[in-house]
Amino acid sequence: MDEARQSFKSHFARLVNMDKSRLDDDEKKIIDARKSMISTAQKLYMARQANTLGVDIGQNKKQSLKH
Repeated sequence: MDEARQSFKSHFARLVNMDKSRLDDDEKKIIDARKSMISTAQKLYMARQANTLGVDIGQNKKQSLKH
C-alpha cells in the first residue's frame, strides 16, 4: 500500500473515532461529510493511479478473489 492510500485510511479511521465521541448533530453531520469526501477522494486516487499504470481495477478484483 502506498503512502497516499495509507493516509486516506488513517484519516478515515480518525474521523470514525471522532464520530463516536459526544458531538452535537451539526458536528456529526460535518464528520459524516468529511468521511464521504475522504472515501470519494480515495476512490478517485485509486482510479487515477490505475489509469496511469494501465491497470483495470475491476479485472484485478476478480483475479484477487481467485487467489
